[in-house]
Amino acid sequence: MGTINITDISDGTTADADDVNSRLDIIADEFNGNIDNDNIKSAAAIDGSKLADDSVSGSKLSLAWQDWTPTWTNLTEGNGTTDYSRYTQIGDTVIFMYSFTFGSTSSIDASHPSFTLPVTASSSIPADSANENPTAMIIGQCKYNDHGSERYFGNLDLESTTEATINLWNAAATDLRVAAVTSTAPFTWTTGDAIILNGMYEAA
Repeated sequence: MGTINITDISDGTTADADDVNSRLDIIADEFNGNIDNDNIKSAAAIDGSKLADDSVSGSKLSLAWQDWTPTWTNLTEGNGTTDYSRYTQIGDTVIFMYSFTFGSTSSIDASHPSFTLPVTASSSIPADSANENPTAMIIGQCKYNDHGSERYFGNLDLESTTEATINLWNAAATDLRVAAVTSTAPFTWTTGDAIILNGMYEAA
């Protein structure tokens, strides 16, 4: 079969045999759905339905887990240790996990500690600014480890599009209720105690 590689031929002109050096069956394959990576221009917008299953790496789909350093309000990290702090984003869905162990200079400075999210959240999600919105969305859960003793649990409320607040589940009443995390609740924080949390929410 003949070959074709047309060089510098404009619309309306005709190639002759001297311009032909790529196999016609290769060109036919390209037009029949066998275009490979070398024949796709950089940053081309390709409909996902055209891609073979598992043909795109996680990094191109933003699936790769990434490091994240939250900034705390009402909590001083001091010489504590961030054991794990990473997140991933899949489309508009953000998933994160975090663990922090208190050191001798770590402290809860005031009630309702909050931290910055890895990615800005959608403004359509009801948030709990100033802990006064009963319709605020819960975006995750918390575990509080009293080193060498008990474990306590709570939830994460969306504080704003950029922050979330850690809360405590208080079982002292007849019904399980949400209470504030403070310097003495759910216990008096000291070296070796830990905050572990994870969550998921819609990105902006």
